Amino acid sequence: MRRNLITVPACDEHNMKCSKDDEVAAYVITLTDKTNELGADQFLKKGVRAIIGNKGLIDSIFKKIEVHQLPGGGQVATVEFDAERVERVMDRIAGGLFFQVTSPSYP
Repeated sequence: MRRNLITVPACDEHNMKCSKDDEVAAYVITLTDKTNELGADQFLKKGVRAIIGNKGLIDSIFKKIEVHQLPGGGQVATVEFDAERVERVMDRIAGGLFFQVTSPSYP
C-alpha cells in the first residue's frame, strides 16, 4: 500500500517537531465516517494501541467528545478536535505536493 509515496526533504529537527501534529491529524482523519477499510484498519491496529499506551493522547487529539441520541434510538459520537494542529499538517502536505509538482527534479 505504501508505494510511490511523495517525499519532500526535511531536516530531523523539523520532522521531530511536527511528528505529534502528524500523529494527531492521522487519527482525526482515520476516525471520520468517510474512512475506507484501509484507514479504519490502520486506526484499529495503531491508533487504539497508542491511545491505550498514552492516556494523554485522547486529550491532545480531541477537545470534546459527546454522544448524541438519534431519533431511532441509536447513538452517534461527535468530537471536537484540535483543528489548528490538523491545519498545520494539511498546510505541510499542500506545500509538499506543490513542491513535488513544481520541482520534481529536486533530489
